[in-house]
Amino acid sequence: MAVELWGSLALCVAVALSLLGVGAGLLSLSEAGRRLHGVELLAYSVAVGVVGHGALGVFVVSLPSDNRLNACIGFALLYALSCWQWYRHGVLGKLLAGRWRLTVLGFAAWIGMALSCMAIVSMPVRFPGELTDGPYVIKNHHLHVKVQVMMGAFPADNYLPFLSSEFLLRDIQFAFERPLMPGQELSNRPILMSLVNVPFRAVLDPPAKQVHALPRFKYVGQDWPDVGSLGDDEAFRQFLAVGIVLNSTLLLGAALLLMRAGLRGANVLAGLLLVVSSPYFIAQTLFTWPKSLGGFFLILGAYALLSRRSAFAAGVLAGMAYWSHPYAIVFAGCFGLYILLRDGFKPQCVRNVIAYGVALVACVLPWWLWTRWYLQIPSDLVAQNLLSSASLGDLLWVRVANAARTFLPLYLGTYPLVPNQLFQEMLISITGAMGVLLSAQAYAGAWTYGSRRPKELFAFVVLPSALLVGVFSAPAIPAVHGLQAIGIVLCVFAMKFMQDRMGKRIALACVVLQLLINLGLLWARADALLPSA
Repeated sequence: MAVELWGSLALCVAVALSLLGVGAGLLSLSEAGRRLHGVELLAYSVAVGVVGHGALGVFVVSLPSDNRLNACIGFALLYALSCWQWYRHGVLGKLLAGRWRLTVLGFAAWIGMALSCMAIVSMPVRFPGELTDGPYVIKNHHLHVKVQVMMGAFPADNYLPFLSSEFLLRDIQFAFERPLMPGQELSNRPILMSLVNVPFRAVLDPPAKQVHALPRFKYVGQDWPDVGSLGDDEAFRQFLAVGIVLNSTLLLGAALLLMRAGLRGANVLAGLLLVVSSPYFIAQTLFTWPKSLGGFFLILGAYALLSRRSAFAAGVLAGMAYWSHPYAIVFAGCFGLYILLRDGFKPQCVRNVIAYGVALVACVLPWWLWTRWYLQIPSDLVAQNLLSSASLGDLLWVRVANAARTFLPLYLGTYPLVPNQLFQEMLISITGAMGVLLSAQAYAGAWTYGSRRPKELFAFVVLPSALLVGVFSAPAIPAVHGLQAIGIVLCVFAMKFMQDRMGKRIALACVVLQLLINLGLLWARADALLPSA
């Protein structure tokens, strides 16, 4: 167990350094990239590194030669180019330029979140006596099921990116072995995280090509491809290290926004500690659905628009968020609307909207063509959530109920207090992301600072939140279905409000108490999961 843990931690660090090293090297190829420095350079470098490694994944599985050979050649070329660019353009000096301590804090938060989540996954857990249908499609005690148990019976979505990378490496045909899992078609799940995993898996332990069709298994009375047979713990642990590092990039987005909000260094540190210790963000990181990765790209896209940088770059970032998870299409539409609201109907606005739209379409069109036209796999993700035979009154009320569950700390009305139950409730509420003691400050900050920039508040926070809550026509938990970036924004509002409007001692007390609550809830959850002696 100790050897596996240390190996996984080392892989996390190696993946992070590879993303940063390659990304900064590729970014310095452009003049705009060479102008960046500090936290901006760190965040955008990692984003470019994610895309670069994803492109390498396409390269690895597209050539007829051996996957490991392809990956080794690809890594060698990328690392050679990146080393030259780092030396030629003094990338390290630019990373540490200006407020270099903030850059170090951002990097430490990113790595710290990844390592802590990887360590959490290594702890032993007590499995329930029965793995019920619904969340537990695959009923065994493998690592990916263990992570579901740790999250309190979350659905098996954490297994889907791993499956996609295995299909690609094993040359399993998506069009024939479908769906990926019961009710989960490939076309519903874009594969950026899977593509980034491909070259690392190909170098470390490439699987053999699948010669025969997958075996079948029975679930809810039907036969399905037995994808559980692909999920051995060693392979999934390697994927988990990559996926956790990718989801941890949301911390870089947090660091970027905390810096832009004009927070002092101590308050940036406090904000990052609150996010790193938050049960909500820990869950969204170690549970490897790529929603936090999508949130990272969305924060960078919004940041580019706020900074009046290239609309084309914002479109690419929104497109990469979609390649992470399809919920991002909601934010992508809102970003386009923001350009119209910001610039008005002027020639410059038209140029920006066209540039943004072209970049967005250029990114998402290959995915749609591959899945819908080439593979002939339809997408029913919207239909699954939106279509309903309920009455109009029920359709309206379920949205009110979902919104209340998402944005209000309704769990505070629970009696008696059961810490483990409180932990579970905070995983599915956006107030769990902010912390119950900081929820009032977050909403007050959104009102105070959002009223000064109403267009930004509406397009980046209010409208996408309303759309993501409103898409569900049945009881749901929208807080985990696309609001990860919103949670970060609200944390920033809370820290900004406390810095500007509250006394230092009171603000410090709120932060310290919230940190203690976070740690106490994590301890309570660990105690509930540990096997009996």
